[in-house]
Amino acid sequence: MLHPGYCAIVIPYLLVLGRSRADRCACAEPKADQDTALSRRIDELIRNLGARQFAERERAAKELVDIGALALVPLRKRRVRTARAPTGG
Repeated sequence: MLHPGYCAIVIPYLLVLGRSRADRCACAEPKADQDTALSRRIDELIRNLGARQFAERERAAKELVDIGALALVPLRKRRVRTARAPTGG
């Protein structure tokens, strides 16, 4: 589960400050294996937003901001799933 508030912090940074890797190198055609590796890395970073350790959450948030717009869709999907998850109380 994501740490409360991390999506609220990361998404605005991605929207305002984040630049996608594609923007940085528009001339390069991404390869399928690079896309898959990047998707896996984004998923791992999103999971790390829920880590117990503050430093791990911070590293994940900073790396997601570096990745930029490519991380927005998976991050939003995870936020929706987390918001709909039943609570035990």
